[in-house]
Amino acid sequence: MVTGLEKEDWMEYAREATGLSREEVKSLDLEIRLEVSNELGHARIDITNAYLGK
Repeated sequence: MVTGLEKEDWMEYAREATGLSREEVKSLDLEIRLEVSNELGHARIDITNAYLGK
């Protein structure tokens, strides 16, 4: 991952930084990835995950 954190560590960091629940962080992450995917014009989350890391 670009942040240098593994997925679980990043999720914990995001949870602590935002005060959101783990489920809310996961939902927001997916929403953001879908928006990025749409803005890139391919609407494929797997391609976006390749760009951003999973």
